[in-house]
Amino acid sequence: MGLFIPTIFKLLTPKIVNSIMDYVFKENELDLKVKKIQKKIKKLERLSHPRREFVACNKCKQQIKEK
Repeated sequence: MGLFIPTIFKLLTPKIVNSIMDYVFKENELDLKVKKIQKKIKKLERLSHPRREFVACNKCKQQIKEK
């Protein structure tokens, strides 16, 4: 099994091997789309869940009730 993979790579032309390596290791169109979608999701999460603000109690100085 260990010699099987290198033998296959020797049989394939360098052009095919290079295109496979580029597809695996370089960013392609799908990678860019996924990154763009992840940015949109993070932005929407921030907008949909705004940070809660609390009021400090005058007596004990603990945070209580939202403004």
